[in-house]
Amino acid sequence: CIDGIPETLSVGQAFWDANDRGIFFIGWKHFPRRLGLKFCNNRKSNVYYLQFSDSSLELLSFPDRSVSRMQYSVPSNTLIFFDQPDVGHESCQRLIAVDMKAKTKTIIIDVVEKMTAANDFPGLYVYSVVTRPWLLLGDTEKLVFTTQWRSNKAIVSVDVKTKHLTRISPPVPEPAGSWT
Repeated sequence: CIDGIPETLSVGQAFWDANDRGIFFIGWKHFPRRLGLKFCNNRKSNVYYLQFSDSSLELLSFPDRSVSRMQYSVPSNTLIFFDQPDVGHESCQRLIAVDMKAKTKTIIIDVVEKMTAANDFPGLYVYSVVTRPWLLLGDTEKLVFTTQWRSNKAIVSVDVKTKHLTRISPPVPEPAGSWT
């Protein structure tokens, strides 16, 4: 047991902060169910930061949601993660950024409720993120990952500051082949 972490949480996906003064982690709540992450991540969970000096625990995500795929950018001191309602199997997700210096949460990409055209962005359906997803171009920092885009996987980039999403892989139908 680590001081500061409640016994009602199962801890995972932990990593050190940039100064080794604490850890970021996802905590899955034991109630109403303790097991069930193997095939679906829709268990109530939150992103936390544990400060070692005083064992203080800070909630960084929105309550009553399921979070996943947390990443940290050292240059911008920004933590990102995906969240979704604690309902339904792999529902549409939001991309959230936490500015650790200002201690502010921002919804970068929100849930898409309804598409207006067939090729419009359908929302985020992210099943994995590579270990180092950050692309640094001068003072621009982009997050690169894949998301389900209708019946295909698409490579996208998101500028965390401007909230602009760009599809990198070509839309279907393009020449056959895989970009992911």
